[in-house]
Amino acid sequence: MQKELEQYFLLEDSLSHQFSVDRELIKTKFTQTFDSGDKALVEQWADSVKNFDYRFSGYLAAAADAFVRQHPTSVVSLYAMLDNRSDRPSTERFRQYYQAMPAELQQSFYGRRLDEELARNEKRDVNNQRFVGQRVQSLAGKTPDGQELNAAQVFQQNKFTLVEFWASWCGPCRMEMPKYYGLHKQYKGRGFGMVGVSLDTNHNKWQQAIAEDSLQMPHLSELKGTSGEDMQRFGINAIPANLLVDETGKIVAVDIPYPKLKKKLQSTL
Repeated sequence: MQKELEQYFLLEDSLSHQFSVDRELIKTKFTQTFDSGDKALVEQWADSVKNFDYRFSGYLAAAADAFVRQHPTSVVSLYAMLDNRSDRPSTERFRQYYQAMPAELQQSFYGRRLDEELARNEKRDVNNQRFVGQRVQSLAGKTPDGQELNAAQVFQQNKFTLVEFWASWCGPCRMEMPKYYGLHKQYKGRGFGMVGVSLDTNHNKWQQAIAEDSLQMPHLSELKGTSGEDMQRFGINAIPANLLVDETGKIVAVDIPYPKLKKKLQSTL
């Protein structure tokens, strides 16, 4: 067990070091851009540097993920997942790893604790499923240029549309959005659309994040944070969050994870 624990710590140190290397590369790019004198680019890369620290938890969670795949029946794997339980994007994978473990590990001290912590992360998803079957006729926000969006028309143009709730200041959102957007680019010609709904309150920061992450899709925001009409209507008090709707605007899934959405699109489009 001691040997495996050391292996996990080495993996964690390796990913932590990689994070530091990547952060320095971002800072170097920012310095080069600063020297260019282009104010817009300077502000964009300044935000990249500032927001990069939010990605740290994802790097550490990747270390836990790698260790568990190498040691699927180790008590240290339970510890590694517990150590990264706050990384919400990893919840689904960690649950799968936990369920594949022997019963004695699941019922151990660390096993019971991990089960409880994963359940906390999953609770919001379960509760939000009450929205499945309801219809979304409209969205309250406006586009970056101040225009209203005909949400019903966007839905009608696609077999499925993902309404993704995010914000420029949300590190996990900035990590998840590009993955979902990758699916949008892959399947948009086959009936998959995407709309970003931001919880930002600063219009400039919102626009900069869209440009920085190259998210070329419809965007909306009420610029009211969690006080917006849509946030209250759908009970959005933690992000990232999403609604998957069909062509009629009917909600078919809430907070659908990336792997599950990918499988759904592969099998239906």
